[in-house]
Amino acid sequence: SGDSALHSVVDCQRIIKKAAAVRLASARGEHGMLREDGPVHQLRFSIMRDEAAIYLDTSGASLHKRGYRPGHLAAPLRETIAAAMVDLARYRGRGDFCDPFCGRGTIAIEAAFAALNRAPGARRHFAAEDWPVLSPGIWRDEREAAKAREYRGDYRIFASDIDPQAVALARQNAERAGVAQYIE
Repeated sequence: SGDSALHSVVDCQRIIKKAAAVRLASARGEHGMLREDGPVHQLRFSIMRDEAAIYLDTSGASLHKRGYRPGHLAAPLRETIAAAMVDLARYRGRGDFCDPFCGRGTIAIEAAFAALNRAPGARRHFAAEDWPVLSPGIWRDEREAAKAREYRGDYRIFASDIDPQAVALARQNAERAGVAQYIE
């Protein structure tokens, strides 16, 4: 709540939740509070200079979580940062790519995604997939369309680390990501 009269995040959350519930109940011709079961429809907000912006979160888990690393392990490098590094290196699958300090393999995996032109969220679940207003067929069709845009080729992506456990984790993550065959 930068430069705003409202500073308490908890109070802002409470106010926004109540306003949304009252408005939705009114639109549906109902009185009282809405039920809180069924699919999650998470609201996000930011307040700057006393102006609130409210967002409907269609993603659920943060977008940097692409679904190939176990959620219970703290990650030293987010997938989106690794993807940005690969992008800055202008790697698109031509030539060799080497990560000599691969850790959990995030950069090499993102390099494989770049080489394949793979959609970053292809293997993850989005909160909006549970919403009855959206047909499950939409998600299936879009995943199939994204898969059709992928490239195929022989890529030379190398990953290594001094720590054998790190290499084992990198290999497991690459398998979960579906790119293990492209990383040596």
